[in-house]
Amino acid sequence: MATFFSSSSLFALLFLLAYHAPTAACTHHHHHHKLKTLNFSLFQQETSNKTGFVILKEVEAGTAPSMAVCMDPLTLKPDPSSEVAGVLEGTYIASTLDGLRSLAIVTLRIKQVKGHEGSVSILGSVHNTKPAVVPVVCGTGDFLFVQGYVTYSPVALNPPSVTFKLEFNLF
Repeated sequence: MATFFSSSSLFALLFLLAYHAPTAACTHHHHHHKLKTLNFSLFQQETSNKTGFVILKEVEAGTAPSMAVCMDPLTLKPDPSSEVAGVLEGTYIASTLDGLRSLAIVTLRIKQVKGHEGSVSILGSVHNTKPAVVPVVCGTGDFLFVQGYVTYSPVALNPPSVTFKLEFNLF
């Protein structure tokens, strides 16, 4: 039977594997670097029939709409007249009969916040009157491959205008 390795070649191969094995293990261990995080807040400014539109009426009289679409400014402060830092584009679909909880399918287009620009998309359940944590599903630009979550909290509910605080926790 023919051999493919001479004894000196086999010894050299085993030496290389033994020599590089600890290095490979150490290299793998170093992949656990401290995660870089980015935390900031923006404020969604929605005005019914101006930046947010009802697609399907409420399930019961007096409840929130069954489906709404919006293109709301994102500001740096709760004041609607503060500096605009982006736009929220999304659809909300009621997921409870009282209309207080909705499935949010949202893209947050961000321009120059803490030196970063791009978009962050979230998908999850939000509540009209209570804070909710929504996972980030993808991003673009400086937010490409981002992971994290957005805490979505009501700030001012004064129909026809409402303000929500979006706290970004990205890594």
